[in-house]
Amino acid sequence: MVTPKAEHIEKFLDMFHSRYNTIEDYLSQIALSNGEIRKLKNKLISYIKGGIL
Repeated sequence: MVTPKAEHIEKFLDMFHSRYNTIEDYLSQIALSNGEIRKLKNKLISYIKGGIL
């Protein structure tokens, strides 16, 4: 298993944020609809809260 260095992760996140601003903007740019983005967010929130997907 490869573990990335913290500085590489930080650099990626900085570049991602400067290019897309938000995850929602990125998902819209790769052609997900608002409804698909909403469903994905709900699934992730449910998972984080310990719910069943």
